[in-house]
Amino acid sequence: MAIKSVQPEESFAQRGRLLHNWRGSALKSESTLHQLSPYIGKIKSSMAASLVAQFTEEGESIYDPFSGSGTVALEAWAARRRVIANDLSPYAALLSKAKLFPYTSTEKALADIEQAAKEVSRTAGQVDLRSVPQWVRQFFHPETLRETLAWVAVLKNQRKDFLLSCLLGILHHQRPGFLS
Repeated sequence: MAIKSVQPEESFAQRGRLLHNWRGSALKSESTLHQLSPYIGKIKSSMAASLVAQFTEEGESIYDPFSGSGTVALEAWAARRRVIANDLSPYAALLSKAKLFPYTSTEKALADIEQAAKEVSRTAGQVDLRSVPQWVRQFFHPETLRETLAWVAVLKNQRKDFLLSCLLGILHHQRPGFLS
């Protein structure tokens, strides 16, 4: 990421814009892609967008070596920057990929869900729950857990990162209506 120098007379105005974007909730103003699945400690999307706008130009490259859930990467991509993002956490990397490569049509997503569902129907009965820790098994009906694990395996195998992120969001969100 190229860092632009700030002239002293500009710094007060820029600091004010940054502070404005760092207050309050971003929930109603951010892309719904930021809400795919929970991620503790993520930067607010308005903060990320503000930093991208303040310190880079359209067409420049941004490298985020600790991308977490991909907030900076998505905001940079939306602002027409080239993005390189990675994270050692497989969960974080999955979320970043899902945000940067979402479906472009509902029809394609539904077709992929149908294809995956056929494979899940064929393989769910083969899932061995004995490999799942007992404390996890206590939270789910055995058939729900078996089917969920089959969905995870199929979506991983088919490299459907967006759909897998959605499933993880259903499993782990901390609001009513989710499974955890």
